[in-house]
Amino acid sequence: MSQWYLSYDGQQMGPMESELAIQQIQRNPNGYAWREGFASWVLMSQVPELQGPGKIWLQSLPFSRLAGRMLRAAPQRGGSSEEGSVLGTLGNLIGGNR
Repeated sequence: MSQWYLSYDGQQMGPMESELAIQQIQRNPNGYAWREGFASWVLMSQVPELQGPGKIWLQSLPFSRLAGRMLRAAPQRGGSSEEGSVLGTLGNLIGGNR
């Protein structure tokens, strides 16, 4: 097990086992953490192995159906569907739309 050191406002705590470090971070995540192998102190929020429960996003639709639903749900603006794309601009120039 790794030995962790935590720092809050310049006050260092540790060494401590991962379980104790996780408990401390859940109480107060606004500090820095360090363990052997780190080049320097890092923000606790940037140490994945010390973070507690988080959000997991599951995507169960095939990507093409998900993309279609996202496009239908997106706010619609005026203009052509090719607006802003290089191919749309070239097509409009060739087709005489500009």
